[in-house]
Amino acid sequence: MDDRITRIQTKLTTLPETLGPPLTEHQVTAFEDRCGIRLPEEFRRFTSRRFCSITLIVDTDFLAWYERWLDFVLTGHRDLTWFTDQMAGDETELVTTLATDPDVARRRAAACTFITYPTGGRSLPGTLAEVYPAEPNAVVRGAILRALGAQGDAGRDLLPVALADRDPELRSLAAILMTHHHRDGRSLSPHLREVLTDHLATEQDPSVRGTITGFLGQSR
Repeated sequence: MDDRITRIQTKLTTLPETLGPPLTEHQVTAFEDRCGIRLPEEFRRFTSRRFCSITLIVDTDFLAWYERWLDFVLTGHRDLTWFTDQMAGDETELVTTLATDPDVARRRAAACTFITYPTGGRSLPGTLAEVYPAEPNAVVRGAILRALGAQGDAGRDLLPVALADRDPELRSLAAILMTHHHRDGRSLSPHLREVLTDHLATEQDPSVRGTITGFLGQSR
């Protein structure tokens, strides 16, 4: 544990000051007494050096969560909006988790990590599109779509894979993600406009039809 704290402290030296001062043992004990709890020992030891609130989903413990936060900041994740839904790992590890892990929460976390992933390879959009049809869980498929939409034009061009999804909400989400914001509103590439227009001829769900029609009309 001490090795991990030392490693984390080294990483902290490269960041601007964003956290409050370390807590004293008295402050930690007072908090425990006031709430009638006993904090995990590694958290107690870490708060004597730095303080931070946490939410654990797939991280094994507080130190793993905190080091992942540091790594995300240091490696340039585009933003931390999705941080609590994400997980640690390089591209190969995340793709393997997404494609093979039996745990739904971990597969979703891997997909969500690609939403802000800063260094995705050129093959990543294609890999995400290949994984999508085989994913049995709709929530994970939704995260994959958002990850595809975050990959720029290369990812958006592959979103039509979801127009055959059995879930109408995901078909609507795919249509929405095909557009992107710009200074004057929303934009839709000529290719994707054609794809959505053609899909209207066969789409039976009224909510999906309404979404597509609306975005066709709103987008340049």
